[in-house]
Amino acid sequence: MKRIIGSIVIGLGFMLLVLAPLSRFYIAPSAAVAPLNTDSVSIGVGVVVKQLDLVKFASGAADPYYPPNLPATQTRNTIGNVTASTQDPAKSDGLAVYDTFARLNVADGRIVTASTSRYAFNRKTSELANCCGANEGGKTANFSGLFPLKFPFFTAKQTYQVWDGTLLKSVPAVFETAEDHYGVPTYKFVSNIPPTMIPNSSMTVPAKTIGQPGTADVTINQWYTNKVTNWVEPSTGQILDSASELLQTLRGPDNTTDIATIAQVKAAGQPAYVEDSATKIKADAAKINLFMVTVPLIALILGIILIIIGFLLYRSGGRAKVDAAAGGLAGVGLDPPSPPKAN
Repeated sequence: MKRIIGSIVIGLGFMLLVLAPLSRFYIAPSAAVAPLNTDSVSIGVGVVVKQLDLVKFASGAADPYYPPNLPATQTRNTIGNVTASTQDPAKSDGLAVYDTFARLNVADGRIVTASTSRYAFNRKTSELANCCGANEGGKTANFSGLFPLKFPFFTAKQTYQVWDGTLLKSVPAVFETAEDHYGVPTYKFVSNIPPTMIPNSSMTVPAKTIGQPGTADVTINQWYTNKVTNWVEPSTGQILDSASELLQTLRGPDNTTDIATIAQVKAAGQPAYVEDSATKIKADAAKINLFMVTVPLIALILGIILIIIGFLLYRSGGRAKVDAAAGGLAGVGLDPPSPPKAN
């Protein structure tokens, strides 16, 4: 009986040893995919340091700006487009399609910036794809790099190229450090975007509008710089918090001298919203780490222990049979003969 039990225990041990890598390298990665039917709202707060009043600017006013340093709220609504995501090519390529609308407004309701986008991205790696009606502001673009609202699952400590919807290209997000943020272990990534001309931003204005002599029209362009900091939970790739320091200006025909500041904004996640997100993200990370770390470790340890116990049971069962057989032989007079007695 011990040999039978030992064999069963050894078999269970080997099953657990198989489960350990299966859980880490198959079950966990299979479960780590972005959902198709998301419906979320993110909230940020900040300050509009400076904003150009275009009406005053066009009229040549001496001070063409709104009042400075106004508190502002940044809101982004993101909805998964399930219909587009469940049709080819998105379905066959493992893509999710999200529609998102973002706006920044001051307390009186005046909108400072607003944008609409549709992104198609790989559900595991967050790499953007050019399909499924993806667009920026209703216009097609040559998408590249990461989906700007989520890093890949199992984010690494490396530099990633992340899409910038203003410049219509990807920009480097450099890993800076690992740190706890709102009680969540995160990787901190920073994108320092130098002054760059915004594509298709040229406009024609009278020379007098920018203080130049003559009556002819001149061409000016919009320029953009930003510092974006993202705190990313690495297991899920979810962005816990994001901060930005945006500066958008107008430059004259020489494209070297700023002639006006369109908007200067500093913003970050609203603390209450980030705290709520931290709770949800920790729960999501725990589910992934359960199959990535906890289950494989427990399965490995228990598997080794069961194999050792099973081997000992199997071995002791074999010895018991030998002892029983020896006892049976003695009982039927098969003991070794006694030496002859001396005369």
